Amino acid sequence: MEHVGAIVQFFESVAQRYDRLNRFLSFFSDIGWRKRLIQTLPKDHHLQLLDLATGTGEVLLSATKVKGLIGKSIGVDISPAMLSQASQKTRELKDPHIGFACADGLNLAFADQSFDAVTIAFGIRNMPDTKKALDEVYRVLRPGGHLAILEFSLPECAYVRCLYFVYLRYAVPFLGGVFTGNWKAYRYLQQSIERFPYGNAFCQILEESGFRNITAKSVDCGIVTIYTASK
Repeated sequence: MEHVGAIVQFFESVAQRYDRLNRFLSFFSDIGWRKRLIQTLPKDHHLQLLDLATGTGEVLLSATKVKGLIGKSIGVDISPAMLSQASQKTRELKDPHIGFACADGLNLAFADQSFDAVTIAFGIRNMPDTKKALDEVYRVLRPGGHLAILEFSLPECAYVRCLYFVYLRYAVPFLGGVFTGNWKAYRYLQQSIERFPYGNAFCQILEESGFRNITAKSVDCGIVTIYTASK
């Protein structure tokens, strides 16, 4: 399941149900998590924003609700089906400031120093080479540019972690399989979360890619973490 083609196939297969299933599996917490991610962005007006692994475009669409926050911005994803959902939402909003492109996050077709900020929500752990993806982000950010990443992590509290593992290892694959018919995909979701180098380990990777002013803020007992850094 770790092969890039298999990961793309997973997202292609669940695209139409992706948002609804995210709400259900996270008990609607994903909405608040994304809002907190957006709140870390600089308060400058009309940011040129890149949303990497944009999926159905939830981060960009939420950012547009903050008046004057973003200018002409783009969401990039490797799954055409997910981007189709994102584009449909944008057409309904009739927002000319947002665009989407199908591209590999390890080889971005943007010039150096193209963006004021980059966001990644629940996508960095799906990159086949985390360090290379962050190197690309660093390249396309302008000096002083802001990076904000929202990703799953593991709770530090032993009691909470135990409950979380039960939900993650058994309930998520079962419910995901029932709703989508793709049992292997949601087993991969569980495995990718448990293997991801969260917390200090991920901060170290950010530092190795040249980022500074790195922070890691645990949210909801450490179920997710919001990382911020600057170039």
